[in-house]
Amino acid sequence: MLKNRIERETDPEGLLRLVADELPNLSAVKVSQAFSRLGELCESRHVAHDSFRGLMVRAQEMCVDGQLQIHELSNIMHAVAKMRATKKLATDDAGVEDMLAALEQRVVHVAPKLSPRYVSKTILACGALGRLPGAGAWAAMDAAVVRVAPNMGERHVTDALHGLARLGLAPGAAALAALEAWAYTHPRFSST
Repeated sequence: MLKNRIERETDPEGLLRLVADELPNLSAVKVSQAFSRLGELCESRHVAHDSFRGLMVRAQEMCVDGQLQIHELSNIMHAVAKMRATKKLATDDAGVEDMLAALEQRVVHVAPKLSPRYVSKTILACGALGRLPGAGAWAAMDAAVVRVAPNMGERHVTDALHGLARLGLAPGAAALAALEAWAYTHPRFSST
């Protein structure tokens, strides 16, 4: 089974060869798993960028045709952030930027349906990438914070604020008000 083979692979180049053979048939989940595993493997090993290009293009195509959902989007964003942080993969070229732009556009479409967990996880991923989201993605995420803030857990709020801080951004006025209202009603933060 491909999922098990992806999870067991210990070499980034081996993983990329494995998925290259299946690239046109990979589901969104498998693309996400491949990115996640690659992000883990890149913590200690370099990856040839040319081998990575096919996986990036497949992720971009899946954004355009609506196959990638938020779980896969945030996993891919976190994996690319890991690769950038460890400098084991050149993630500053035009191909990566094109893929990240496609991921952002997909975020705009899925943001209205995001759960508190994925709102915070996506903002945290943007922060980890160190890449300011475009105006459309930022507006969609800000609106999502407003919508989910009453149902956020402490970890969700912390992750969202951490991501924003890493980007040097403040939430919009409505999102800030929603987060402040959350803090006033949360037993650990409210002053009683």
